[in-house]
Order: sequence, then C-alpha cells, then structure tokens
Amino acid sequence: MQIILVVESNRKSASDFKYVNKAIKYFYKRQTNQIKPIFAGGKSNLIKQTKNIELMIKKYKGDSAVIIIADTDIKDTQQNNKLITYCNKYNYKLVWMNKDVEDVFLGKRISNKDKTAEANNYLTKPDSCLDKINLSDDSNKIKEHSSNMLCVFDNYYKRRQR
Repeated sequence: MQIILVVESNRKSASDFKYVNKAIKYFYKRQTNQIKPIFAGGKSNLIKQTKNIELMIKKYKGDSAVIIIADTDIKDTQQNNKLITYCNKYNYKLVWMNKDVEDVFLGKRISNKDKTAEANNYLTKPDSCLDKINLSDDSNKIKEHSSNMLCVFDNYYKRRQR
C-alpha cells in the first residue's frame, strides 16, 4: 500500500514531514507500505493538492491511502472546516496537530525562520523523546500539545510493543 502524506511545509524545509516520519518509524513496525510526501507549501494549499494526489495514485500499482497533516492553528475555524469538508469529499484521513506540528513535538511554537533548523535538531534527539508526546488524542476536542496522529496511522500500520 502507498501512504500519501500531504503536509503544510514546503519541499525545501520538509519540516512537518521530518517530525511525522520520525514518529512513524518509532511507533510502528517496519511495513511494506511506502510513504510518499506531498509538500503543499502552506495550510491554505492543502486543499489544492487533488491533482498531485491523483497523479501519485495513478502511478502506483496498488492501493493508496491519503492522509492530510494539518495544524489546527489559533482562530482558524474557517480553514479547518474547509479541510474537514475536503477530506470528507475525497475520503482522505485528517491528522490534526494542535496548535501546530512544532507545538506537538517540541511543546512550543517556533518562528517561521527557525522551523527548518528546529526540525533538523529534533531528528538528532533520541527516539524515546516521542514517548512523552500526546499523539493519541482521539477526542473531538483536541487538547493543546496533542494530535490524533497515532489514531489515524493505526489503520495502516501495526504498532511496536513498547
């Protein structure tokens, strides 16, 4: 199976993908599923990736699943509702990062100019740092510094025993 991850970050920084990919490798057993990222270059561009997604699906010989990784952001209800509608329309899964991916993995907000450096630094930290992060919030009220990431990825991967 092909897992298509649509992330907010751009291809150059790939910051969002770095955090998510590290977590996948840590929490899940090695799978034959291949992960293919699409870098949207901003939250508002997530819903503009349909053609890129369809192209990846056509190129792959087998089943594909699409997972959108999005920051909840503060006071962004309109954009969040557009994402929910978009994912429902195309049967894509939606992973929320509350308030953003850095807030979830680092416990704090990061300025745009420092995001790439912080993501690269995070990759050097021991994997065990992931045990302290709330990635299993399956409630409709996403708690601060949390995500529903593992709840979504559990549908596609088998978890490691920790």
